[in-house]
Amino acid sequence: MSAVSTAIAHRIRAIPAGYLYVLVAILGGSVASVITKQALTSDIAPMPLLSARLILSAVILWLIQFFVFRQRPLLERRLLLGATAAGVANAISLTAFYLALQYIDASVAMVLFSTNPLFVLGMLTLLGSRPTRLDTGRAALGLIGVTLLVGVGGQVAWQGVALVMVTVVVFSIHLMIVQRTLYGYSTAQITPLFITVMAVCVSAVYFLTTPPAIWFELPADGWIVVGITAVFSTVLARLALTAGIQRIGSGQTALLSPVETVLAVIMAVIFLGERLSPLQLLGGALVLISAALVMRRPLSPSRR
Repeated sequence: MSAVSTAIAHRIRAIPAGYLYVLVAILGGSVASVITKQALTSDIAPMPLLSARLILSAVILWLIQFFVFRQRPLLERRLLLGATAAGVANAISLTAFYLALQYIDASVAMVLFSTNPLFVLGMLTLLGSRPTRLDTGRAALGLIGVTLLVGVGGQVAWQGVALVMVTVVVFSIHLMIVQRTLYGYSTAQITPLFITVMAVCVSAVYFLTTPPAIWFELPADGWIVVGITAVFSTVLARLALTAGIQRIGSGQTALLSPVETVLAVIMAVIFLGERLSPLQLLGGALVLISAALVMRRPLSPSRR
């Protein structure tokens, strides 16, 4: 078998595993949004929750790298720059999402977040992929859905909507950075650096804006949320997401976001008692349909 044929065979075998990794990451994200909203509803501040989550996650990931993968940190320039850029972007994205949950329901936030494929599609267009009439139709459908979801009756706080939109845009940038600057590095090499950068960014903001006497003053249920979101929604999910992006690309990874939305909405209804009005359900359905339709768009291997 030629080298080219062997490479193609390995690529084909990697695709199913890539989708499995992304689905694990999606489940972690769905759980995090619901239990974080529950904590915020109990008057627990978002920044200590996020800062403690990321610090604990970074410690666990470095322990995994040293004692499970048995690897020393790789300090190559491209890796350091890529991990720093991606970490800063995702720190901004995740902070915005935590702050958004103070204003809007978890179900609404997750439906808004599912517009992410449209932003990835827009970035791919800027990078040279030509938009089609169908692309325009998908974007219009998504915008109509968002309008119905957040604009009917003025019941959804605009601050929360704006923060989720910041989350979506910056998260899309983060996906592109991971694919284009960190391809070729193993998950074990990328993830500890990435999460450490996030922990430093978020914790710096938290420490600078909070008196030292009340740093990390969290009730017991707050620490439970920190533990779950650190171990399952960050460590396991981040390892899985990075591995998934490397196998199926940032475009296909973003296109699976409707699955995360559906899971999060179901859990929010069951565990938080959230409800969407009929018009909001229609808007949410249009957003999900728009995101799903993007999956029909062919993406060249170099642009995925």
